[in-house]
Amino acid sequence: MKTIKNKQDNSAFEIDTTIINEHLIDCKDIDNLIIKGHLIIEHCINEFIIKQSIAKIDIRKLNFSFLDKVEISRILGLFEINSGLYKNMVLLNTLRNSIAHNLKFNKKILNEFLVSTDLKSLEIDKQLKNHDLFVKNENKEVYKVDLEYMKFMICISSLYAKIQLYIDILLGNKLRFKRGLNPIIRKTLKSIKNNQKVKT
Repeated sequence: MKTIKNKQDNSAFEIDTTIINEHLIDCKDIDNLIIKGHLIIEHCINEFIIKQSIAKIDIRKLNFSFLDKVEISRILGLFEINSGLYKNMVLLNTLRNSIAHNLKFNKKILNEFLVSTDLKSLEIDKQLKNHDLFVKNENKEVYKVDLEYMKFMICISSLYAKIQLYIDILLGNKLRFKRGLNPIIRKTLKSIKNNQKVKT
């Protein structure tokens, strides 16, 4: 995990660097990154459904679409903690489908997805703009990437970390990290202690 600080309110946001290093770093173009990011989030949703379900059926062997799994997760309570996460999932699926049906991603949907994941508060644009961005993969290959690519990679990693945190909260597991949580997560933890629904 890597922590990115928000300079405005001194909160922090966790990013799972393992996901980036093991699965995303080899994607040399944003189309591939979007497809792989979609698969990573789907894997995470599968994990939630399997852990939360009473019937121990492997969801991966059933013929459910990504959106079907998102709706199942909704029924099982994943989005009770953060309703904005639901919008993130729907936009991610729409973005992935834009590639599947048109052979290129829709820039408008990508921008909407990036805005919906609240990267603005992290000041990513200010930190990365006007810099040449390079990625080094496991084979020590170095290649240049653009700002959209880097922001999307950070978004997928942070969504993955959020879902993992919410799984931990919902299933009563020990939290993976407690310090430096962003305000939404702090509010969530406080309201869970008080058995209240969270408004985000």
